Parts: sequence; C-alpha cells; structure tokens
Amino acid sequence: MKKLILSLAILSTIFTGCSSDNESDTVIIPQTGEISGDITANKTFEYGNYTLKGIVKVKAGVTLTFDAGSTITCDKINGDNALLVENGGKLIINGTESAPVVFTEVSKIPGSWGGIIMYGDAPIKALGGVSTATSEDGMSLPYGGTNATHNGGSLNYVRVEYAGKNWLTEPKN
Repeated sequence: MKKLILSLAILSTIFTGCSSDNESDTVIIPQTGEISGDITANKTFEYGNYTLKGIVKVKAGVTLTFDAGSTITCDKINGDNALLVENGGKLIINGTESAPVVFTEVSKIPGSWGGIIMYGDAPIKALGGVSTATSEDGMSLPYGGTNATHNGGSLNYVRVEYAGKNWLTEPKN
C-alpha cells in the first residue's frame, strides 16, 4: 500500500509539476526615447518612458499613437513644450484604467508647459458667427470648420499634469 501511495505521489508531482511551453513569464521592458519636431509619418510609441522636447506638431494626415502605461515627460528648463495636433492630424491614446498614459512636467509647477492642444475641423461657435478661427495660444493655427464628423482621434485614460502655459502673457522661449 505504501508503494502505491508513493508511486501516485511521484506521478502526480511529475504531471502537475511540468510547465507548458505555452506559459509565458515575459517581462515587458519599457521603451525610452525623445519626441521632438514635426511628426510627419504615422508613429506609435510603445509602452515606455519618453521625453517631449519643444513644440511637437502632429501634421495633417498623420496619426500619433501612445500605448497604455506610457509616461511622457517634458522639462520647462529646456524651453517651451507642447503636443499640438494640427487640423487633419490624429492623436490616439490607448491608456487603460490600470495603465493610464501620463503627460507630465519635471518641475511639477502648474502651467509650466502647453499640454495637448488639438485643432479640429468641426463646427465652432465663435464671435460674429464665423466657422473658423485662429488659435489664441500664440501658435496662430487655424481651427474649426464645417465638418461635423471630424475625428481628431481618441484619448482613453490619459492624465495631463502641470499644463496650461499661457504663451500670450509669457513670452515663448
């Protein structure tokens, strides 16, 4: 009887202790890099930690995507910083509840960078009943139009910290 119990114990250890080749203990290593200048071709930033340097413009016809859990940091010491999505460009932020995408600034001082600014083509309500306008953020870019179905992208679970710099009252660097 003892031999039977011992044999069963050994067999159960062998069959339950084996791991399948399909099991994965993959560790995802965050990517790193710099985001600067004009974005002129579709670009996806995989999960990672990125540095935003300067005024970054997503040009018309281009889609910029950020994967869940990414952190994008800028530093006001290096000059003006903002992420601008020009009319016709798209920004897709794929954050999740447990892994939001965070845009932040090193100093942690409110209003220390421009944040995310999107210039769309959807109808606007402006003084004088005009259908388009020029941005008052110091960039002087056009926005507004007659395209009620305009789609500038989607922002899911994104946090923008310390943004709101007013370039009209503060000179641009």
